[in-house]
Amino acid sequence: MEIIAIANQKGGVGKTTTAVNLTASLAAKRKHVLLIDLDPQGNATSGTGVDKNELMLTIADVLLDGVALSEAIVTSPAGFDVIGANRDLAGMDITLMSKTDSHELFKTAMKNLVDAQTSLATAAIRLRDYRLCTQFEPTDD
Repeated sequence: MEIIAIANQKGGVGKTTTAVNLTASLAAKRKHVLLIDLDPQGNATSGTGVDKNELMLTIADVLLDGVALSEAIVTSPAGFDVIGANRDLAGMDITLMSKTDSHELFKTAMKNLVDAQTSLATAAIRLRDYRLCTQFEPTDD
C-alpha cells in the first residue's frame, strides 16, 4: 500500500483536479485505488461522479465515529473506490487534532490517495509515501 497526499496551503491550485485525475489514471492502469476526500466541499467526491449529497457514510464517520473504512467506500461510475466528503466534515480538523490518537486515526483511515483540505493536509502528509504539492503560476496576460 502506498499513500499519496496531494496538498498545498493555497486554494485553487489544482489539488482536487490532480487527485481525481491521478486516481482515474491509476485505475485505468488496473491499479486498485481508493480516493479519500478530506475537504468538506466534497469536490473530489463530486468530480468522481459520486453524489456527495447522497452519501450514507463519509470520511467524517470513519474518523470521528469509528465506522469501518469498508462501510464508507462507494464505487465511482468509473469503477474505482471513493470515500467521500461533504459538509459533515466541516470543523472536523479541530476536533480531530484535539484527539491524542489523531495520527493513529489517520493511519488507520488512509489507504491510497488523499485529497486534503488545507487544514487537514498536515496530518495526511505525515502518513504519505509520496507528497504532491500543486502549484499554479499566474500568467501576465
